[in-house]
Amino acid sequence: MRLRVKSLAVLLISLFSFLAPADLLADTQTFNAMFFKPAIGRNFYLMLDGTQTLKQLQFDVGEVFSFGYHPLQIVQGNTRTAGVIDALLVSDFVASIGALDWLQFGVDMPVVLLNRFSDPQATPQPPMKNYFDIGDLRLEAKARVLDSCKGYIGLAFIPFVTLPTGKSEHYVGDSGLTGGLKIALDGRVHPNLNLTFNVGYQGGR
Repeated sequence: MRLRVKSLAVLLISLFSFLAPADLLADTQTFNAMFFKPAIGRNFYLMLDGTQTLKQLQFDVGEVFSFGYHPLQIVQGNTRTAGVIDALLVSDFVASIGALDWLQFGVDMPVVLLNRFSDPQATPQPPMKNYFDIGDLRLEAKARVLDSCKGYIGLAFIPFVTLPTGKSEHYVGDSGLTGGLKIALDGRVHPNLNLTFNVGYQGGR
């Protein structure tokens, strides 16, 4: 399916970059246990970002399931004293579109199908209970600077922002807006072997 669209690429990339909030104070009342964030769009990797982007007006949609066993618990020394989240089953719906041959925009909507949770701040701590929750909506852009398909090295910049749609009381979302920037570097070390490296920063509550 092909549609005629006009892209304000530079403006949108700037918007993504500057949406990162200035408030960097730690929020000790909540904690986001959603560590797994699938890669969006054209990608050779499951979680890390490569540098390839979709072609102009090319679409990509998918769904990724992840499961965590005891992803968040209270430990003293090497001994588990209490569980906070004993089981976490998440379905991530991801979609992206190529605005230009070197630029794509994407979204990740996580749905928490199972969150076996017990509030550690309650006294006494209640027994585990299953919850159905929503995670934080993630929006991102990817701008490819170097193409590893044409050379041996690829380079891309990935500004992103997350909206506080998740249930922070159940530790599956942040309590406020967050944002940041990732840098992806990858390369072909062999015709059948690619390696990628990601570094980034995320700020917010």
